[in-house]
Amino acid sequence: MILDIIETGLKSLFRQHIRSFLTLLGVIIGIATIVCLLSMGQGLTMSVQEQFEKMGTNSVYVMGMNPMSQSSTSTELSEKDVEFIESINGVDYATPFYFTAATMQVSNEKITISVLSADPKKISFLEDSGQFEIKEGTTSQENDSAGIIISEKMAKDSFSKPLSLRKKVLINGLEFKIVGILKQSQQFVGDVNPENMVMMSPDGFDRLVENKSPLQIVVMTTSKEENDAVADEMTDYFEEKYGERAVYIYTSEQLLEQINQIYSLITVFLVGISIIALIVGGVGIMNAMVTSVIEKTKEIGIMKALGASNFIILSIFIVEAALIGLVGGAIGTIIGYGLSQIIAFAGTQSGFVIVGVVNLEITLIGLGFSTIVGMISGFLPARRAANMDPVEALRYEWSDSLVKARIEVEIIGKVQGVGFRSFVTMKANSLKINGTVKNNSNGSVSIVAEGEEKQLVKFLEEIEKSYLFARIEKVKKCFLPNMNEFSDFKVIY
Repeated sequence: MILDIIETGLKSLFRQHIRSFLTLLGVIIGIATIVCLLSMGQGLTMSVQEQFEKMGTNSVYVMGMNPMSQSSTSTELSEKDVEFIESINGVDYATPFYFTAATMQVSNEKITISVLSADPKKISFLEDSGQFEIKEGTTSQENDSAGIIISEKMAKDSFSKPLSLRKKVLINGLEFKIVGILKQSQQFVGDVNPENMVMMSPDGFDRLVENKSPLQIVVMTTSKEENDAVADEMTDYFEEKYGERAVYIYTSEQLLEQINQIYSLITVFLVGISIIALIVGGVGIMNAMVTSVIEKTKEIGIMKALGASNFIILSIFIVEAALIGLVGGAIGTIIGYGLSQIIAFAGTQSGFVIVGVVNLEITLIGLGFSTIVGMISGFLPARRAANMDPVEALRYEWSDSLVKARIEVEIIGKVQGVGFRSFVTMKANSLKINGTVKNNSNGSVSIVAEGEEKQLVKFLEEIEKSYLFARIEKVKKCFLPNMNEFSDFKVIY
């Protein structure tokens, strides 16, 4: 019985063709958007997690400002803070990072750059993560106060002529020499790795900034298990020195969790918006099911007369609605995955690591959600069908077309008798349509009729059977209100 119900639903779905497609459209758009966003969200989470794993899970980050807020006040850290951190039990080493904005000049051209400085011996974790890979030249040496490293993009595009190794440039009026060019690496969304970044040693940074203060300190512990203990001891130290929440300390796990929470909130917000399209699709399913119930009123009466229970009738229409949702969900899921791969490819070409994830969980969410929406949308029409009185349902006669149409019939030949106009009017009135007769300049006669399409077919049958004219030359038809968009109209008896 279950297979029979599913078969009935499928036959109804494919019989409706265009109407089914238009009903599916809202579901397809909604599910495609949801699947695409979930795929991209999971991809971003996996990419960030992979990045942190490459940098090392045995790391703690010390920041003089809240990394999640652009408006927070900044606390100036000091070299003594770095020395204290390195004295904590469980700390392998601490790497202070210094940042400042500056102006680079080559000949008469100037651009604004960001200057990053760190001890070359303590940035191996950046090399491991793929963010720091030398393409040409070498890294700046610890005591090299004039050597700088620039990005590949800066070397190619920032000035009218490409920059090469050993090229001398001015930064804030001071002379530096390019000793290395970084290989262009992919960036993660939100990662601070601008193309106008210039790296130099702490000695070189001292030439630009007299009283330097690290903006961030990356602390590498001896093992992942030491992270929490080291973070707690640093928290006590900084709160006592600078005050509560003046310095922000995150272990790699905490920072990853914060980033994932932000991505999750954004994904939930966007999915919530896309659900609106799915609701519109649900309304479309409900409308289609109401029409389907009306069309099958007589069938419902026959099934009930043959002993079909209310539950069977209810199941037939709910399964039909669920199939509409399922088919729309399947198409939407495929399109959603396709969109995520296109976005990921475009992001990769732009230098960002964006991955579109394809997995069973997202697929089941897309298919399950669309099927449930279909079943909910089809419940009320299905209940209406199940509660029909079989006697009333058997009496109901469904017109093959409730669409209003207009036809023009041109009759060639001599019209016999003077009662032709009265004959046409009488037949039109009996079939509840509007029919008029007019004489054409070429001697033919035209009949213009408006009404339901099925009644117009009967009208043509009656006209053709009459003895009042020689033959019908042509028939043109249009659907109201497109009064001027005619098409050929073939009468089938």
